[in-house]
Amino acid sequence: PNIYVLMADYTLHRESPLFDKVIPIQIYSSENTTYGQDVKSSHLVFRIIQGTRQHAAQIERLIHFEITDEHDPYFYYYMDVGEQDFSHFKREQHILVEFNVFPLKMIELIELCLLPSGSLDLNSSAGTSSFVANMDISGRTASISGVFSIVEANLFKQLNHISLPLKLGDDTAVKLYLASRLFLSMETSHRQKEDIEQLNANLAAVSAERDSMAAELADMRTMKNVEFQTLQAAHAQELSNLQIQAMESNQQVRAKWEAQCDSAKAACEALQRDLQGKTTAYEKQIADVSQEKVEVEFKLRDTNRLLQTVQMDRDRLLKECDELQQLNRIAAEEKSCLQRDLIR
Repeated sequence: PNIYVLMADYTLHRESPLFDKVIPIQIYSSENTTYGQDVKSSHLVFRIIQGTRQHAAQIERLIHFEITDEHDPYFYYYMDVGEQDFSHFKREQHILVEFNVFPLKMIELIELCLLPSGSLDLNSSAGTSSFVANMDISGRTASISGVFSIVEANLFKQLNHISLPLKLGDDTAVKLYLASRLFLSMETSHRQKEDIEQLNANLAAVSAERDSMAAELADMRTMKNVEFQTLQAAHAQELSNLQIQAMESNQQVRAKWEAQCDSAKAACEALQRDLQGKTTAYEKQIADVSQEKVEVEFKLRDTNRLLQTVQMDRDRLLKECDELQQLNRIAAEEKSCLQRDLIR
């Protein structure tokens, strides 16, 4: 069955909280101090639980926030936000998400407070910031006993992201809370007891099966030992016969392969002599080709020098040709001027 707490007209599903972790919280109070507020850091349990409640003859969903101390059972602050009053809370806190997304975004902010940089480092660079969970219980009113807030702090200022107005649990609320935690623990213990009983039953069945299998294994080992001894004797006799046959076959194969090796050795020697002759001929050809290569390289160098000379002569003639063309153009221009003068 579902584990829930029925309190007046609403139900909390504590068996499946959205968030249930111990987080570091800086508590601001006016106790034991003369000037200003007393600040202390404590590790408290923060929970976000879904639930429902009766509102105007209808069932509406709600989100239950609570802060408790594992070492102090009477430390209990809580807040309930329903779908109907979420719009007012949304405008008051300037929230941009809807009711369904709000607890998830709240969890993301709380997870940021659990990072290693959860406290402001005054020696860090100016661009760094950290998220801190604060709880102010110094100023209590009739409806609000404390304010839980998540603050992003840097060297310039502290930016408050969200503030939850909390109520301090009275005797009835604390008793119902403790009863719900006890019921949850008992239900968990009962479920674990059932799991243990099931595991014990499974263990007994497995143990019985193991004993049966062990006895069966012992019988099988006895049978296998007898079979192994019988097979070992037969195998020894067969192995002896096979060894005798293998020795006779090896002698025949050895004689056959020795004859083939002698034939192959003679063929290899003849092939080696033939290869040596071909190697000598190839070496001579290589020497001739190397000599021809040297002669060709010498001719190539002469040809390159001749080519460079021809290119230089060509460049010189081209230059002279350009100069003659320039003179020809000048002469043509002079001729044209003289003809114009004669015509005039």
